[in-house]
Parts: sequence; C-alpha cells; structure tokens
Amino acid sequence: LRVEKILQLMQKRDHQQAIIEAEELREQDPNHAKGLFLLAESLLEQDEMESAAATYEQHLGIAEPLPCSLVGLGIARFGLCDFAGCAESCRQAISLAPDRAEAYYYLGLCLERELGGRAEAVQCLVTAQRLAPETYPLPLELTDEEWQALLQQALAQMPDQLQAFWSEVPVVMQE
Repeated sequence: LRVEKILQLMQKRDHQQAIIEAEELREQDPNHAKGLFLLAESLLEQDEMESAAATYEQHLGIAEPLPCSLVGLGIARFGLCDFAGCAESCRQAISLAPDRAEAYYYLGLCLERELGGRAEAVQCLVTAQRLAPETYPLPLELTDEEWQALLQQALAQMPDQLQAFWSEVPVVMQE
C-alpha cells in the first residue's frame, strides 16, 4: 500500500513527499528493494545526488542489477563528478540493455569530460541521439558568427535589467 502511495506521489511529481513516504517504508523494512529504488529515484529528482547514489548502491546490494538502477546510479555519480563511477554504472547498464539511450548519453558525457576517450564519447553521444533523438540531440555545430547571433537573440529575450548587466560581460567562445 505504501509503495502505491509513493508511486502516486512520484507520478504527481511530488518527490519531496515521496521521499518522506519511502523513508518511512525504509524504517519499517530496510531491505525493501522496490522502496529503496523509488527512494533513490525521488532523491535523484530532487538533485540529492549523494543520498541518491548511496540509496541506489544499497538497492543494488540486495536486488538484481537492473538497467534503470544502474543508469540512476550513473546519473547520481555524474552529479557528484565521479566520472569513473558513472562510466562503470553506465557500461553495466548498456551490457544489460543495449537500447538504453540515457546510459550512452551519460557515458559519453563522462568520456568527453575526463576519461580521455573523445572518439568513444562521440560514438556514445551519437548512439544516444539515434536511440532517442528528441531527448538527446547532438550538440549544435555553428560558426562563431552564428553563436554570436544566438547569444544576441537570447539577450534580447531577457528582462531589461538582465540585458543591461549581461551586455557588459564579455563572452568568449571556446571549444
């Protein structure tokens, strides 16, 4: 019954209340696998990365590793700048479910940032885009003039006070 309530709260995107309910379930049954997973998911939605990672790890310690748990752990680790841990989780998820776009996306981000696998990063990001083009589009490739035009369009959409502030800030484009 409590799991159903947590699911309803999550569906309403009331993750704070879902966390409270899931924590109460954890007090009653510390090894309730579904409860731990739902708690981890809600913590992730609330950007509580450290708690989410620990809860996913606890869940994976008692339940069969599922791609959704591994991807969630990967995202939490990414949020903690644990790129090696994120890559490991995402690789495990991909080995279980090679059609998980999210796993390829986060693996690509990790490889791109710190792990030195530029070619593999591009391959992962392209795979994510192929699997879910609306969710994971490839980065725009624009000329410096096109970037400047987009920057000016963005500035024009801001309130006047922000426009005045940001117009004084030099913007330098970098690879």
